[in-house]
Amino acid sequence: MRIILTIVLLLFISFATNAQDEGDTISREVKGINLDLLKTPTNPSFQLMNSSATEVVEPGLTPEFFTSIQNASNNFTSLPNNLALAFTPFWWGKQAEKLSFEKDFSETNRMTFYRTLSVSLGMLNGVQQNQSLSRFSFGLQSTLLRGKVDPSKKQDYFNILRDIGGDYFEARDRALKADPEYSNLEKMSFQILRELQFTDSLETEGLISAERAAFLYDSLEKQIEITDKKLLDLRIKIGEKVKTIESSPDLDEAFNAMNERDGFKWDIGGGLAFNSEDFNLQKTGIYRIGLWSNFGGNITKSNSGNSRLALFFMTRYFFFREIFYERENSIELIPNLHTLDVGTKLQFNVSGKFSLGAESVWRSGISNTIFENTYKINGIAQYQFGKNKVLFSSFGNDFNDNSNFGPQKLIITFGVNLGFGEDIDLTGLFF
Repeated sequence: MRIILTIVLLLFISFATNAQDEGDTISREVKGINLDLLKTPTNPSFQLMNSSATEVVEPGLTPEFFTSIQNASNNFTSLPNNLALAFTPFWWGKQAEKLSFEKDFSETNRMTFYRTLSVSLGMLNGVQQNQSLSRFSFGLQSTLLRGKVDPSKKQDYFNILRDIGGDYFEARDRALKADPEYSNLEKMSFQILRELQFTDSLETEGLISAERAAFLYDSLEKQIEITDKKLLDLRIKIGEKVKTIESSPDLDEAFNAMNERDGFKWDIGGGLAFNSEDFNLQKTGIYRIGLWSNFGGNITKSNSGNSRLALFFMTRYFFFREIFYERENSIELIPNLHTLDVGTKLQFNVSGKFSLGAESVWRSGISNTIFENTYKINGIAQYQFGKNKVLFSSFGNDFNDNSNFGPQKLIITFGVNLGFGEDIDLTGLFF
C-alpha cells in the first residue's frame, strides 16, 4: 500500500521537472539585438538654435547616442557649422537589461516617458554670418507614445526564434547527458526506485514487518526527494548555459522590420539656446527658450508594409529674451517676445530607407503687437544608408523673425546623423 503513495510522490516530482521544461519552451532570451532606431533628419538642439533641417518630426525612439553634423546655407561657401549630439540615458543604465518583448515591443500602444527621454546638446558657429557669434543649446525630449508593433511581423520573428529554439533543447539534452554529475544522480534516482519496489515485495511476502517497511519507505522517500531536487537544480543550471539565443544579421533585420510601429505617436520636448560673442561669458545670454510637441501617425500603408504615407502635426512655444526687429523706417528692440508655432508635415516613406516630406509652419506673436506673423515652408529628403545612419537635405525659406518683411532667404541644408550604441538583450514568452 505504501508503494502507491511513493509512486504518487515520484509522479509529482516528475511533473514538477516537466513543468520546468515547459516553462523553458516559451521563456527565452535573445542576446545582442542590433537595433536600428535613428530615423529623424534633425536634432532637438538644431530646432532650439533655429538651424534645423525640419521643424515637424516623427516621434520615435533614438539610439543610445547619436551625433549630427550639418550645414545650413544660402551660398554653399561655408564648411559645416552645426554640430549636435543626443543620448538616451535609459540605454546606458542597468535598467536597459530589463527590456521585454511584452512591455517594450507590444502590440498595444503603451505610454512611456523615462525609457525614451533623450538629452541633446548643440553648437552653431557663425550665427547670421557673424563669425564672432556662436550659439549653444541644451534640450530634453521624450516620446510618450511610440506606436505599436505589427502583430504579424512579431509572429514572424517569433517563428524564427522557435525554429532556432529547437537547437537549444538539443544542445541542453546533449549537455545533460555529457555531465557526469547528472548521470550519477539519474542512476541514484532509478536505484532508489528499485529499492522501493524491492521493499514493497518483501512486505507483501511477509519477509519484513510493517514497522520495518514503514521505516524503509520513509528513508527512501527522503532520498528520492533530495536526489530529484538535485536533478532539477542541475537541469536548470545546465539549461541556463545554453538558454539564450544569439542574434544574427538576419534576426536583426526581422526584429527591426517588426519594430516599424503603427498607430498614434506623440512626443514632448523643451530646452534653451543662448548666444555667446567671442566665447566671452560676459557677452553670453539667452537667445530663446522653447517647449514643443509632435504627434500623428500613418495615413496609409502598402500591403507589404515597406511604403507608407504619414501625417504629423507640431505645436511649439518660444520665448525670445530680445530681438532687434526691422520695420519700414526703423529698427526696434522687442524684449520678452512670446511666439506660438503650429505646423504640419506630410511624409512618404519608401522601403524603410528613403523618405520625402513637405511641411509648413505658421508663427505668430502672442505678446507684442509689433511682431508680425511669419511662416516657413520646407521640403525634406532623407536616406538611411546604414543602421542608425541617415543622410538628409532640406530646402525652404527662413522664418525671418527679425523684420516685418516676411521670409526672404532660401535656406538649403545638408547633413548626416550617425547613431551609436551597444546591442540589447530581450526576454519574453514566444507563443
